[in-house]
Amino acid sequence: MPEIPTEVTAFSSEAQRAQECLRIDRRIQELESGQEADHAAIVALKTRRNGLTILHRLPVEIMSLMFSMVYRCCMDDTQRAYLTLICKHWYNICIDCVNLWNHIDFSHPRSVEVVLARSKDAKITVLIPFWCQANWAYLKLLVPHNNRIRELFIDQYSPDAAFFLRHLVSAPDLEYCDITLRELRLGQTPHYLLSRDFLGNAPRLHTLRLDRCFPHLEAPFFCNLTNFALINQCWAAQFELGALFAVLRAMPQLSDLQISFLVSYEIHGNDLDELCPVPIPFPRLHVLHIAESPANILSLLRIFDYPPTTTLELLAPQDTIATQTQLDTVLSDLGALLSRRMGPFFALRLAGNGVDVQAWKEHETMPILSIRIDALIQVYPSTPDKILQLRQGLRALCAALPLNQLVVLFLADLDLTLNQGMVELFSGLRTLLSLCGAHYGEVPILDDELEGIRLSDLVKFTALRTLAVMGVPVVL
Repeated sequence: MPEIPTEVTAFSSEAQRAQECLRIDRRIQELESGQEADHAAIVALKTRRNGLTILHRLPVEIMSLMFSMVYRCCMDDTQRAYLTLICKHWYNICIDCVNLWNHIDFSHPRSVEVVLARSKDAKITVLIPFWCQANWAYLKLLVPHNNRIRELFIDQYSPDAAFFLRHLVSAPDLEYCDITLRELRLGQTPHYLLSRDFLGNAPRLHTLRLDRCFPHLEAPFFCNLTNFALINQCWAAQFELGALFAVLRAMPQLSDLQISFLVSYEIHGNDLDELCPVPIPFPRLHVLHIAESPANILSLLRIFDYPPTTTLELLAPQDTIATQTQLDTVLSDLGALLSRRMGPFFALRLAGNGVDVQAWKEHETMPILSIRIDALIQVYPSTPDKILQLRQGLRALCAALPLNQLVVLFLADLDLTLNQGMVELFSGLRTLLSLCGAHYGEVPILDDELEGIRLSDLVKFTALRTLAVMGVPVVL
């Protein structure tokens, strides 16, 4: 190979510049692979190589990655099209960047055909935010590519959507499905929207989220689901409730189950015995989220057979309990039930979302009990009667829970006066390792005294070693 000059010369085209860079790279590889590498020559060649590089132009791989990241974060289909109009170089990068063309948004239906063509054989995500007659022509273009759909989001579900789904007779790579039916009114008959033919051919489907709609009872895909959410099913009557139990019984692989506002009436024990005589097993359940009235929470917990390591997130709508007796009874029964289900050690979170439980990585394998006790009644604006009611209810809950096994305690968004009435809670915390509390930037548990219990004594007589303020741990 002839010697390559080290001085920088002008090139008449980008092709010549690229060819010269390739020659230099090959020569550098030859010199570096030799027995006696000529370091001076290698440095000179690299200097010339750097001189040929256009500083304002990033490598194509970096540009593609940047386009993909920006598009996922803050761009829509219209802005994506603008990228291709900047220059010919950007156009070529965008066309070859498959990650730019794996998302179909029917908010811009005219882009469907372009995206399908440019995505080539890549898996795609389909977002259908609303339905209109004008979209049918573009929906028909999507049907032949149903084997490429990985994620499907449908909002404002309608009978037209059901007709469309029946055309998706096979979705072998579908993994995530999220469908919302906003037109349904209380008392209307729900659509069994997901046809058996469609979901029967979705063996990889692992997450199904349904809002105000219900799955087909005979769909065989249930056995593969690991995440299932059924939300705002207030239209359900006893027949649909029994169907729900049948559906849940067909999901042995579930690790995350969310049931929110299932029914608008109280589920009685006699109805449960008839509809679900045998508890529903969830041997792999990791998180169970229930947003129901306290009585229905108790009913559902009784028929769910889950491991003692399951994290529970229990939320009751506000103003669901009217009297102190009802509150004490529900919390006492709940504590007694949970004490029989919890493992040898557990974490307890009371009240709202001010603390990120998952941030405590050292306790991520520990079951967490999350109870929105402040949501059982309306506490804002606070009144002495409401605070007294919650404090007494908290005592009933603490009396039933095995607090001597508590390891981590989360207190967030609790009323300040409620925090000051938790003597019973702190009195039995012999195994407590971490305590976390916050209230809009204030930490009432940092007071020198808490109704006669000094924080220093709490550290002395328990295993408490970590205190967190707004989720930030502090070693004591």
